[in-house]
Amino acid sequence: MLRREIVSGSTAVYLALLVLLCPLRWLIAGGVAAVVHELGHSLAVRCCGGKLSGFRLSIFGAYLNAAHLSTVQEILCILAGPLSGLVLLVFVRIFPRLAICGALQSLYNLLPIYPLDGGRLLRCSFLLMGVTERTCRRVESGVSILLILVGIYGTVILGVGGLPLLAAVLLVLKAHGEKLLAMRGHLRYNNIIE
Repeated sequence: MLRREIVSGSTAVYLALLVLLCPLRWLIAGGVAAVVHELGHSLAVRCCGGKLSGFRLSIFGAYLNAAHLSTVQEILCILAGPLSGLVLLVFVRIFPRLAICGALQSLYNLLPIYPLDGGRLLRCSFLLMGVTERTCRRVESGVSILLILVGIYGTVILGVGGLPLLAAVLLVLKAHGEKLLAMRGHLRYNNIIE
């Protein structure tokens, strides 16, 4: 029960900040970029001969569950989402907001923190190499600590204000909030390594 309250609270804070800080045009561009990202995943699943067994897109994030994929095929399907977001950069002159949102979402999703695409990619790669989930969790923790340290560096050492630290904390909280959300029974992500 406590986990659900933490996820709901962090998600509510994140959404409130987005609505307060971002103009409507940016929110729409972010939503369209998220749809393109998920379409990239689903198209790759279809191309790899997989079957979509669950798909949900909401303001709290996206959920896509695919069946009948090998580990290598899953790696390709994981990469398809961030790559489709980066492809939006081709349209930067026509739709600059969309291109920027697609690139930022892709970079965020490539953070090696499960259940983000980067974390799932890390787990699949480690599975192919025979590395344990414990090592994956250590890498995820290291990345979180590194992000916070970079935020502290930007805030304290470079003296550019509190924005770098705030951004780092929000990134880590959002990623770990998604991890807690993924642990909820009805929104369970693919568990690659048990």
